[in-house]
Amino acid sequence: LLSISTEDSLVGLNFGELGQSLVNLLKGADGDYGELTGFIENNVDIMLLACRCLSNLLEALPLAGGLLARLGAIEVLCGKLLEIEYIDLAEQALSTLMQMSKEFPAKVCEAGGLSACLMFLDFFATGTQRTALSCAANCAQGVTKDQFSQAKDAVQVLERTIFYTDQKCAEYSCHALLCLIRAFRSSPELARQLVSPNLLTSIIESISPNRADSISAPPTLLLRILAAVTHDSPEHAAQALDADIIMLLERIVKRQFVGAAGGSSAAEYSVSSTHASARQDSVARVSDLAWEALRLLVALLPPLPSTPDAITQSEALVSGGSDIASAIDSGDTEPSSQLLCLSAILGRPRVTQQLQETLVSTLIDAFHSTMSAAARHCLLLALLRTLFTLNAEQLIVALKDANLPTFIASAISSVESPLLSAMSLLVARIVMEKLPGAFTRDFIREGVADELAELASNARAALLSADESSQDAPTESDSSVSEANETATTPVEADDRPTDTTSLAHASVVINAHAPRLLHSAPADRSSSQVRARDGLSHLLGSDTRTLHELVVCQAQLLHSQLIVAEASNVANCSSSSALVQLRRLAQQLGDKSISAEDMRACAKNLSKMLVSADGVTCYELTQSGIVGSLASVLERKADMTRSGVDSGDSADVFAACLLSQRGTTVTSESETSTITAYEVLVQRLQEALCIAESIGISETYRLDSGDACTPADMLTKQIRFSVTPASEEHMSALTAAANASEAAREASATMDR
Repeated sequence: LLSISTEDSLVGLNFGELGQSLVNLLKGADGDYGELTGFIENNVDIMLLACRCLSNLLEALPLAGGLLARLGAIEVLCGKLLEIEYIDLAEQALSTLMQMSKEFPAKVCEAGGLSACLMFLDFFATGTQRTALSCAANCAQGVTKDQFSQAKDAVQVLERTIFYTDQKCAEYSCHALLCLIRAFRSSPELARQLVSPNLLTSIIESISPNRADSISAPPTLLLRILAAVTHDSPEHAAQALDADIIMLLERIVKRQFVGAAGGSSAAEYSVSSTHASARQDSVARVSDLAWEALRLLVALLPPLPSTPDAITQSEALVSGGSDIASAIDSGDTEPSSQLLCLSAILGRPRVTQQLQETLVSTLIDAFHSTMSAAARHCLLLALLRTLFTLNAEQLIVALKDANLPTFIASAISSVESPLLSAMSLLVARIVMEKLPGAFTRDFIREGVADELAELASNARAALLSADESSQDAPTESDSSVSEANETATTPVEADDRPTDTTSLAHASVVINAHAPRLLHSAPADRSSSQVRARDGLSHLLGSDTRTLHELVVCQAQLLHSQLIVAEASNVANCSSSSALVQLRRLAQQLGDKSISAEDMRACAKNLSKMLVSADGVTCYELTQSGIVGSLASVLERKADMTRSGVDSGDSADVFAACLLSQRGTTVTSESETSTITAYEVLVQRLQEALCIAESIGISETYRLDSGDACTPADMLTKQIRFSVTPASEEHMSALTAAANASEAAREASATMDR
């Protein structure tokens, strides 16, 4: 009857008497009615039927679980599993206990259910093993510190079952192990004793490329276990570093964001081997595997020191001016986790070599390849920590193949969030402090100084707007913002000294305060709406946006002043040889309508040589020098003279011929080079300038419920539509000029083809 009953059909039933009778029958006794009913104790058939009745009752009426728990059903079920006499009864008791563990995991753990469901796991069939491990995963959510011995015994079993060939068994084992490790996160000493030394090595070996296809457990869950084990545990983090975890995570990030690497298996981590599909996936949303790899990578890298003394000590350790052992043992207090993590990396030359040779360039490429704001935050945070860990010599090697000035120029101009802008400013500051003068000239040529000034102005405007809105409509959230600001600056103001907002320590406090919002949010299951909300900004910024805007203003002004001084010195020392000055001189000569063919040829040769030279011409220099307008005027003059029937001469043809004939070399791979014409370089730079200057208004067709602000990068992942509106007179005149320039460009292209 219970197997076909529903909640409605059981209305009016006395569950107290029924439940107590079933629990007594399951015990093997009939209570006070044994002599009257002639009940036979320990009758396996009766106990099995009673257990099935309990299971059917829970399925028909889930609310009956609380009553059965009060009647002692959980203790009876655990007892049947701890002392197995009949295998059929044990399997039925296990199934019923699994149903109870969904709603009452803590009570099941108190009754010893975690140990009971795993004690005789190998004696059951595969289907029953899945039930047992599912029950263990439920029970692990209710484990407390007082049940450490039970959790320790369970972990010893789970460390073996996560590598079972059955996928469900391995997945349930991972969930159970992950919950147990997180349950003791607040007790570092117990957490270190919970996990055996071989677990980290076994997991890293199992998700390595040569064994990626042979494991049944999802790599995402294995990475979460690694992150949970290494969290606040320098010993486990050091063990993971010895097992080449950095190289493994770098390969995952590279394949998930940048695309397939040469010489790797196409089936590695179940990612398509084509570069285009990898780019498409990364733009759509960040995969769980890439997300967990990023979180683990950031967790393994040492955070930025948040006090002036810690910065001094860390910089001495990085530069080699202080011995690792003496740095850790110095002082009366225990070394900080940041110093221990930094010492663990610096004490392993193989790890630092991996950081400087491949990781930095991979993080920069991955940043350009994804449109997820949260992923960009995580990538930039990993890059920031990596650059701080490397010394000057290692930094030169790491940035040799990375176009850092272009990356910084595009990153600091990002309008996605003040958090990304603040971290990109810190990246530029760390590089300029460790390598003074190495990238200053390149930063100036890429227009970083102008971007810094604009960034500081926008952040200052955001602060003024926030102040005005808070004065007009004060709410309770203002108090939370002020409390967040006080919390973020507490480590710096602990000694009652005024906070230096331009110091690296203050910036580190603000950045480190936002890191846990990303690194510690790892729910086991996420719906599609939660995945979309994860890619937003609200959970990253919280309510503490004012501190971020203030940090952006201070850091941008500091870097801007340094670049302005360096630019003034550069102009004074080599005023006649800078590329911008030469381009402006050429623009002035080409803008002269009376220029002769000989002078035109000389200007074309000089421009062609500059385009294909080793230093080249940056996009910023092209747009700021006026050379683009001068070139357009040359083509327009030729088009006007052609339409008027006047002989235009061969000035424009000579100019085009010089651009096509002048060739330079460009690197296509590590061992191959190819030639490129000055005309091709000019078109590439003009295309880059167009991408930067072009502005297209986009309105959303729908809004998400997460409340996140729209960003240009995030808009690429959503449905868009264009609104066609009549152009104004100003726009019409601009369109007419553009049409004339386009006609002139077509004529010039025909001339070049000839």
